[in-house]
Amino acid sequence: MALDLAQPATLLKYILTLDLAQCSITVCIASGKPEDKEYTFRRVNQSDKLAQRFREAIADGLETYRQNLEDENIELRDFSADAIKPEQEIEYLNILPYDSIKQQIQPVEDYLDLPYFKHDERDFIKQMRFYVVRVQPKNGPPINFYRHYSPSQMLSQSPFFAMWLQQDFYQDLDQPTFLFDRHIDCFSCEEHMFILQKHHFFQIFNIGELEKVARETLDKLERRDFIHNFQRFRKDCLNDKIKILKLKNISNQPYLDTLTINDLQKTIQRYNLSIQVDIVNGKKKIVYNPKERWAILHLLDDAYADSSMTRNSYYIKGKREIRRK
Repeated sequence: MALDLAQPATLLKYILTLDLAQCSITVCIASGKPEDKEYTFRRVNQSDKLAQRFREAIADGLETYRQNLEDENIELRDFSADAIKPEQEIEYLNILPYDSIKQQIQPVEDYLDLPYFKHDERDFIKQMRFYVVRVQPKNGPPINFYRHYSPSQMLSQSPFFAMWLQQDFYQDLDQPTFLFDRHIDCFSCEEHMFILQKHHFFQIFNIGELEKVARETLDKLERRDFIHNFQRFRKDCLNDKIKILKLKNISNQPYLDTLTINDLQKTIQRYNLSIQVDIVNGKKKIVYNPKERWAILHLLDDAYADSSMTRNSYYIKGKREIRRK
C-alpha cells in the first residue's frame, strides 16, 4: 500500500526514516538582500566525497528527531509565534498560500540549469543567505534541507585564519575555503515545510504575506483607537518578525472585532499585568511601553488563563484551543 505523503505526519515519518545512502545529493547556495523577493542560486560542483559529507551532515542534523520518532516522543504542531519550542516538537507550515516562499526556492527545482558556484564571485558571496541540500530518493519526491549561511563562513571572509599541516610544519591556509556545520534549520517537500529553527527560518525567507496580514491587523487596531503611543507600537511590531507572526495569530482571533477597552482593562486587573491604563484626550486607553514590548501583544492574543486545579493564574506560551466534545 502506497504511503499518503500528502499527510504532513506521514511525510515527516517518511523523511526521518529515509535511507540517505540510497539518495543522490545536490547542494545549491542562495544569495540576495534581505528584502529581495527572489534570490540568485549557484550549484556546487561537488565531488562524490563532498556529497557524502553533506549526506552525513543531514543524517546528523536529523538524528535527535529520528530518535524521538523511535521513542514515540515527537510532536508535529502548526507554525506559531513562540520563539522557543521543546526539542521533540517540529513546526509545520503549508507553503501553498505563501507565494513569497515558493518564489524564493523555485530555482532549486531546476537545479541542473543553475550555473556552478565560483569562489571569485564577490558580489554573490557578499550576500549569501542560505544553502540547500537537495536529497533525491530513487522513488519519491525530492526533499530540500535548508541551512542559514553567511559570508563569514567562507574562511577568507571570516575574522579567523587557519593553519594546516604540510609535511613537518604548519602553513597558512590561504585557499578559498568554506565552512559548513551539521545543523538543519528547516526542510521542505513539495508544499510541505517543516521548521526546526525558527530564528534562522526567518533569516532564510522573506515572507511578504505575513507582513501584509500584520499591517492589516495593525490598521484595524489603530482604528479601534484603544492603544496610546500607537505609532511606536506599530514600528516595534513591524521591526520584529516574531511579532509579525504574533500579529498573524491575533488576526485569527474571533473576538478582535468586538474587543473593548473595558475588556482589556478587566484582563489587566485580573492578572495584574504591567500595562498602564490612562485617560488620553478624554478617552480611556492602554499605554504602550517600549520597555514592555510584548505585553500588549500577549494581552491581545488572550494569553492568560486560570487553573481550576491550582487556582493560580498563568501566562500560556504557545496556547492551543481544546475542542470540547
